Amino acid sequence: MSEIVIPTELLPIPLTLFEITWAVIGFQAARAFSKRLDEDILKQLEELKEKHPNLYRLRWLIERLLHFLHHYWLGMLAMAYFPRSHPLFWIGYGMFIEDGGFHLTEFLKTVKRIKPSEG
Repeated sequence: MSEIVIPTELLPIPLTLFEITWAVIGFQAARAFSKRLDEDILKQLEELKEKHPNLYRLRWLIERLLHFLHHYWLGMLAMAYFPRSHPLFWIGYGMFIEDGGFHLTEFLKTVKRIKPSEG
C-alpha cells in the first residue's frame, strides 16, 4: 500500500508569516518527538533489564503509552479547540501535517485486515 497523501484542499493554508512560523514550529516539534524518540526510550529501558528488573516490568505500559500518544491527533485537537488566529491552532496544524499521513496509512492497513462478518 502506498503512503496516503493528505488532501490539502481540506486543510487551511497558512497565509501570513505568523501562521507559517507557528505551523513550522509545530511540524518541527512533532519531528523532534517522533518514532525515533520512542525507539530511544525503549532502548534505554532494555538497558535497565539487569539492574532494575522492577522498572523493566513496566516496559509494556510505557511502550503502549508511546504508541498511543501520536502527534496527528494532538494536532487535530489543537485545531479543533483553538481559533485560526491562535498560535496553538498552527502548532497543531504542523503536528498534524508531520505525523498524519503515516498513521492514516497504518489505520487503513488495520481496517483492511478486519474481515466483515458474513451474515
